[in-house]
Amino acid sequence: MLRGEYRAALVELRRQIHKNPGNSWAYIKASIACRRTGDTVEAIQILKQAVESIPDQKLDPVVYYNLACYFAVCEKTTESMEFLTKAFNKGYRKASSFLRDPDLNSVRDTEAFILLVKNGLQTCFRCPNCVKEISVEAALAGRCIICLSCKTRMIVPPP
Repeated sequence: MLRGEYRAALVELRRQIHKNPGNSWAYIKASIACRRTGDTVEAIQILKQAVESIPDQKLDPVVYYNLACYFAVCEKTTESMEFLTKAFNKGYRKASSFLRDPDLNSVRDTEAFILLVKNGLQTCFRCPNCVKEISVEAALAGRCIICLSCKTRMIVPPP
């Protein structure tokens, strides 16, 4: 998409937010559109609005994860780790995101980040036989597990 298309998408996403302020994904998509136009500060503001507007139990943890990413890009380590911890505590534990997302490069070597990821990141993959999605602790990488659906034995891939 071109910048103009992201701006047009942002207008529509703002309408969706206005119509349904409890829709986490409208805020997430709007923040991504802002980020793609180069406006990380506005992306942060949109997600902060989501945090203020949506009760915590209904807020998708991706809101916190994206806030962590945007703050990391802005070199705001403390804020980034605060929201990364919230995302983690709300169940967002996708190892590939935490370990490979380039937005988190500025915080990845911090002690706070290292301690957080030691606490049970999840790796997701599909059973080669029944194609069911499987989510297990990333620490199990390289170990043999059995798919509970079809009983296929497989090795957990690295995150």
